[in-house]
Amino acid sequence: MVWWQTDNVHENVKNKDNLIYITLFFLMFFALLFSPTTTLSAPIEIKFSYTTSEHTPVGQGVNLFKKLSENRLSGKVIIKDYPASILGRPREVLEALQNGNVEVAALPLATFFEFFREFRVFELDFLFEDLGAVTRFQNSPSGKKLLATMEGQGYRGLAFWHYDMYQISANKPIRTPADAKDLKFRVPASKILLEQAQAIGIKPVPLAFAEMYTALQRGVVDGAENPWSNILASKLYEVQKYITATNHRYFGFVLIINNNFWNKLSPDIRKQFEEIILEVTAEVNKGAVEESNQAAQNISKLGLTNVLILTNEERQQWHQSLQPIRQRFQNEIGREIIEAALRSGTGAGGDPCPLGTCRCPDRTCKPKCCY
Repeated sequence: MVWWQTDNVHENVKNKDNLIYITLFFLMFFALLFSPTTTLSAPIEIKFSYTTSEHTPVGQGVNLFKKLSENRLSGKVIIKDYPASILGRPREVLEALQNGNVEVAALPLATFFEFFREFRVFELDFLFEDLGAVTRFQNSPSGKKLLATMEGQGYRGLAFWHYDMYQISANKPIRTPADAKDLKFRVPASKILLEQAQAIGIKPVPLAFAEMYTALQRGVVDGAENPWSNILASKLYEVQKYITATNHRYFGFVLIINNNFWNKLSPDIRKQFEEIILEVTAEVNKGAVEESNQAAQNISKLGLTNVLILTNEERQQWHQSLQPIRQRFQNEIGREIIEAALRSGTGAGGDPCPLGTCRCPDRTCKPKCCY
């Protein structure tokens, strides 16, 4: 009787031990299932906003970024792209980035002029002779420093993406600043742009882009400034007899990310993104140059307007006429930044490739170097 009771006691203890082990197993299972470590293994969702359509070089760059990221970081990231300002205007997207509601965006440079005064170097005319000169500046220490200035505001600048350079159009041939004097030009409402126009003798007229074609057609304004692709898409060649290939100002985008989000990414993911961004930026910028050149050639072939190419001497006149404006804004923008831009492409050398952009490091620009 005693031995049976003893065995029964041992059996009960054994059953209790098994129950404890089973309970501990399920507790550990559920703890692992719902632990933060487990949830991090889920793909990171990245919302990517941009203002252009999918068919532009910027849009194609976003698609390439998405493709490369999801291929090389398979199962780790998911890129959700939002083209054509679906998530709001640039200012709204900038606020969403700061709040963490959007992770990445490609926004026009003008978005940043109000908040980062150094970026206004890109508002100065005749600093860069072509997109190649812009690239040299952006890849220089001063250009990289511009991107770094964003970190104090909760952003991280990742890259500059090209769009095009501005050209002048009018109903009379314009080769020098004297030719543009007293003409009414459509000029955006910007302090620097207005002062540059006035320094040349142009009468600036603020107009929305959508009103420009009709205003040129009716003679409300005599001329305007636009990138080649805009001139082609808006058919401005129908209402302007002359287009001067000035390449006087840069129009580009900044690829930007929420800084806290970037810092929380694992080092291996950040490294992959850095490599992908370098590849995508090269493709975007190459595509922008090619699209600009193709638009210029298409306009020239139509024969509805005369395309003028500045000589070195003519370009130098524009450059010199705007020197006082550069000096006036050097304290606001930064003297060293303006000087770095001038070293990269002073605007005095002209564009050695007719209607195109030179890729030769020595700037000799043989035919094979022209886009």
